[in-house]
Amino acid sequence: MNSFQAGQLNRLQTFALVAEKGSIALAARILCLTPSAVSHRIRQLERELNLPSLCVCTARSS
Repeated sequence: MNSFQAGQLNRLQTFALVAEKGSIALAARILCLTPSAVSHRIRQLERELNLPSLCVCTARSS
């Protein structure tokens, strides 16, 4: 596995964790990263896969 593939796998795992947890902040804590770093990984993955921006948002009701 080359470094690009390893990095892409890392980004895919990050995206999967955000989807599983429903929170960039929670995924960042689990991965020992900042929320900004997690968002950066997701944006980079979107560019690599030529995908439109993914909406990673949640609506919370009281």
